[in-house]
Amino acid sequence: MIPSFKKIFNKITGIYYYIGNNCFSNLINMRSIKYNKKVYIFTFAWGEHLDWYFKYVLPALMNKTNTGALAKDGFDVHYVLYTTDEKDKVMEKYNNNSNFQYIELIVFNKGNSTETRKIAVYPILDILKRGINEKAMLYQACADQVIGNSSLYNSVVTSYGKNKCFAFGNGRVSLDVLDDITPYPSEGIENSELVSLCMKYPHDALKDANEDLDKNNTIDGVSFRKISSNLYSVTHNMPSPVVVFPIQEDYEYFKKVNDYNQWDRGWVELLIRSGRLKVSGSSDLFFFMELTTGRLDMNQVLPNRRYNDEIPNPGICHRVSNIFISVWRSSE
Repeated sequence: MIPSFKKIFNKITGIYYYIGNNCFSNLINMRSIKYNKKVYIFTFAWGEHLDWYFKYVLPALMNKTNTGALAKDGFDVHYVLYTTDEKDKVMEKYNNNSNFQYIELIVFNKGNSTETRKIAVYPILDILKRGINEKAMLYQACADQVIGNSSLYNSVVTSYGKNKCFAFGNGRVSLDVLDDITPYPSEGIENSELVSLCMKYPHDALKDANEDLDKNNTIDGVSFRKISSNLYSVTHNMPSPVVVFPIQEDYEYFKKVNDYNQWDRGWVELLIRSGRLKVSGSSDLFFFMELTTGRLDMNQVLPNRRYNDEIPNPGICHRVSNIFISVWRSSE
């Protein structure tokens, strides 16, 4: 007996949905987990990155539109700084910084590790465990990322209650930008001004990501196009989580892989599969610029790449991220 068209259609549809649903883990109802209004802003830094942290990163985070605004909304904000430098030397050099008193300083032994991807695993596991035990949110403030006014506040308030991680695709700047922000202005820097600084002092990794150029590095994961005098469309295939609502699965993941570089790679895929990720699509909502030295190994400038915004051999996290276009708006 020949099966009816309807039965064949239903069978094919069933297989289709089965495959689609099983590409993802079981979705986690994060709203059912009650997180406290407590935020651990954590950083790991050593060497010159400690200078950047105290001169630029920390003042931006401590701005009244960021930490101050969160405090007014009832959030309990704690700063944790992990370092491998000697405690006495750190204290001696930075103790006079007006913000030093607000920081919990944790010195840890990096052992025989020489790669940041391995050294950083200890602080990641430690802060994840603390967040899980205390039902607290985490915010990763990298020591080379200068955040804009209200961005910290916006990312936390946007995410709280939904309890999903909040990610962003950054813009890299050369150290020439420091001439324009030293000393760091007491009023902070608006997001649109940070975008302008990115375009004024782009690191090669960002300058070469212009997809209107025939030769570009867009296969490395980032591409942008200038739309108007102060508007840019951006595709970022590797957004990095900044706000985190930690669960035990996250701790077990990093304990297993023992690799911090998976923060914006394998772990993002895990977050996507379990429905635990939101990605910012507007610089008005959230923005930071990333201070970058030297030339990056991944900066591959190749011909015949005009209008490209894809990377070779993409994983699920890259495919999903590539669907969306972000908007960066400059002040000029």
